[in-house]
Amino acid sequence: FVGLRLGLGFSEQMLVGVVVAIIVCYLFCGPILVREGQVVLVERYGVYDRTLTPGLHFVFGCCGIPERTKSVRWTCAEEDHAGQISQKIFHGDRIPFKTETIFDPAPFKCQTADKIRVRPNVVVYFKIVDVRRCCYAITDLYQGLEQVVAATLLQCISEKTLDELLKNQNLVMNELRTRLQEIEIEWGLQVSKVHIQELNIPNNILEATEKLMSAEKEAEAKQKSQKVQREVEVYQQETSLKLNAVRLETEHATVIASAKAAAEKSKIEAEAELASAEIQMRRLLREAEIKDQIKRLESGADCHAVRSFIDASSESPDLVVAKIYAEGWKSLASSSSTKTLVVPYETTKFIGAMQMMPTMLVKE
Repeated sequence: FVGLRLGLGFSEQMLVGVVVAIIVCYLFCGPILVREGQVVLVERYGVYDRTLTPGLHFVFGCCGIPERTKSVRWTCAEEDHAGQISQKIFHGDRIPFKTETIFDPAPFKCQTADKIRVRPNVVVYFKIVDVRRCCYAITDLYQGLEQVVAATLLQCISEKTLDELLKNQNLVMNELRTRLQEIEIEWGLQVSKVHIQELNIPNNILEATEKLMSAEKEAEAKQKSQKVQREVEVYQQETSLKLNAVRLETEHATVIASAKAAAEKSKIEAEAELASAEIQMRRLLREAEIKDQIKRLESGADCHAVRSFIDASSESPDLVVAKIYAEGWKSLASSSSTKTLVVPYETTKFIGAMQMMPTMLVKE
């Protein structure tokens, strides 16, 4: 104060007045520190004015500007680990914004379609995405969620038996999630997940249900085992039939192949015999032609017939003439009336024919 008074020329009374004025303004203006993940609603004249985001803000509640923050009070019943029911209360003006909130109300008393009482414990995970709707569209958010969850569970569980409820809890969770999604926009929420932790079935009912389910599982396992055994037997029969069919097809193919081979062999043999017979016939016909030509020559046939016979033959003329001489000599030698053998003038041709006799005999 002394430094300010000397430097600026203010008196001590003036400095004290300024400090007091600053303190009074600070107290009446109300500085507000908003943390991350929270927002604060500000009302002016009892009407929503603005939303304070994370950071330091001032709310003017003096100088004719009546501003104040919106304070909420949300309550719901919850159950602790000892099974005691207590009241869960959220009170204040710092409202969580876009942060995951776990809503875990006390278990609800419900009755299934087969008259069995259960107490399902449900947990809802949600986020507040519209703080203004969340604070002004409903007075108590927790109590509203509790009533919606309770009404939906009572309706869903009353339509299902305990066995259906135990086998498929997802149906109940899906219906509950669908019902909560209907109020999301109206209340400014975003439900991310709904989970049924436990059903809290009475112990005697639970034991009987476990025994029944165990018996059903055993019967189902036995039925599956019998089904598998039948399938194995059917598969074995089908495999045996397929093997027999393959064996019969193989035998049939073998018989057909053997028959074809035998027929082919017979065909080849027949063709060979036919060719041999044809060759023999040709040889006989040729011999008959030669004999006929010899007879014609012996009977005084003209030289033109001999010439045509030689031209028609595929053998050399010398060989043909030699054969004619040989046949003629054979006829003369075999004749009983022949006592004198006349040697032809063409002795050289006769000698040549005699030299070619071994070749002719080999071919014969």
